[in-house]
Amino acid sequence: MKKIGILGGTFDPPHNGHIYIAEQAYKRLKLDKIIFMPAGSPPHKTHKQITDENIRYEMVKLITKGYPYFDVSDYEISKGGLSYTYLTLKHLNEANKDCKFYFIAGADSLLQLNNWRNVQGILDNAALVVFGRPGFPKEKLLEEKKKVEEKYNHEIIYLDLLELNISSSQIREEIENGLPIPDEVLTEEVREYIGYMGLYKER
Repeated sequence: MKKIGILGGTFDPPHNGHIYIAEQAYKRLKLDKIIFMPAGSPPHKTHKQITDENIRYEMVKLITKGYPYFDVSDYEISKGGLSYTYLTLKHLNEANKDCKFYFIAGADSLLQLNNWRNVQGILDNAALVVFGRPGFPKEKLLEEKKKVEEKYNHEIIYLDLLELNISSSQIREEIENGLPIPDEVLTEEVREYIGYMGLYKER
C-alpha cells in the first residue's frame, strides 16, 4: 500500500518552510510522495483577502519543481466551493483504494481542531501528522495531542521539527512595505513570479 502525504494550505505565497516540512515528513514517515493541495476557498479565511487560487497554484508548482516525490493537486481549486478537509480526504480515499494518506498540519491546526468541520471524518480518512511552530510550546502541543487521541480514538503523529520563523503573512507584509526577502525564505523562481505579477504590493 502506498503512503501519501497531503500538505494543504493557502500557500499565499509558498515558501521554503513548506518545502522543509514536506521533505522531513517524506523522509521520516517513509512516504512514497507528498501532494501539495492549495485551497480554493478556505472556510476559515472567507473574511480575508486571498490571492487568486490559480496564481497560488502556479507558485506551488514553481517551488516544488525539481522534487520527483512532490506533486501538486488542483482538486480543491477546480471543484469550487469552500474547501473542507474531510471532503478532500474522503474523495482521495474513494479514488485511491491502494493508498494510505497522511494529512500534515501545524500546531495551530491541532489546537483549533475542534473548530474544523467533521473532525471524525478527517481522522477516519487520514493519519493526522502535526509539527511544532514558533509560539506553540511543545508541552502544550503534546498535551492537546493526547486529548484529541482520547476523544476521537485515533493516534496523532508528532514530528519534532525545527521551528522555522517563516510565515506567508510575514512575507506579504514585508513585500508590501518594500523590504527585501532573504534568499533562504523564497526560491528565486517564486520571487521572480511574485515580482512579475506585482503581488502583495498593496493589500
